[in-house]
Amino acid sequence: MIAVRNPAQPPPAPVIDHMAFPIALGFVAGFIDLYGFVAWHGLLAAHVTGNLIFLALSIARGHYDLVMKLLALPMFALSVAASAWVFERWTARGWHPLRPALMVEAAAIALCMLVGLVLPFPDGPDDAAAVIAGSTALFAMALQNTTMRMMLNNLPPTTVMTGNITYVMSETTRRFSGFGAAMPARETAALPRRARLIAATLAAFTAGAIAGGTGALHLGGWALLLPVVALIALLPAERAVMRAAAQGQSTA
Repeated sequence: MIAVRNPAQPPPAPVIDHMAFPIALGFVAGFIDLYGFVAWHGLLAAHVTGNLIFLALSIARGHYDLVMKLLALPMFALSVAASAWVFERWTARGWHPLRPALMVEAAAIALCMLVGLVLPFPDGPDDAAAVIAGSTALFAMALQNTTMRMMLNNLPPTTVMTGNITYVMSETTRRFSGFGAAMPARETAALPRRARLIAATLAAFTAGAIAGGTGALHLGGWALLLPVVALIALLPAERAVMRAAAQGQSTA
């Protein structure tokens, strides 16, 4: 955590647009989503609203192992609220919460790995291993989503790929269609970089999903080392961004 000199009037938050963040976080989200779908019997920890579809499908089929599907959305929402509250408290005290957020998310996924190694492989979505690990994964993804919203909001979302694709296609169409008001020069200049960031996020999410599904099928709990390593690998990039921001403030 980095303290600022005057907590009462903290300087503007640094703009973080390092390519490492959408790549690593996109990989983590894709990995956890498909790993959980395979290992925890259909739980989607990143695309959390998708659990409502599987809840409806289970009811339609007469299957009533519904505890995790019922709890997924409120657990995710409460985790987002708790994360946002803690981030605001840290920021009010003059600390930037990005580094601890990455470390706590890595620790949460490591706990999922430990649960998978200690407890028997779950036979159903409401078995102890699936509930404990799934709940922890929901917290980790809620934390990541809150981090994207509050600290990395100039980067593409790393869990909502449909929104990213919609943005690129709609803005590109608006740019070249010739209809309506002309796109401002600033938006026009930013569009190619935004498209590259979204493409990198989408590719990383896809690679993470492939890795997560393969790991769940062939490696079990040990596969969760990959997203833990991806999050830890972001710490040097975070340090570099914060150092550059601190130097910029000192010369301002």
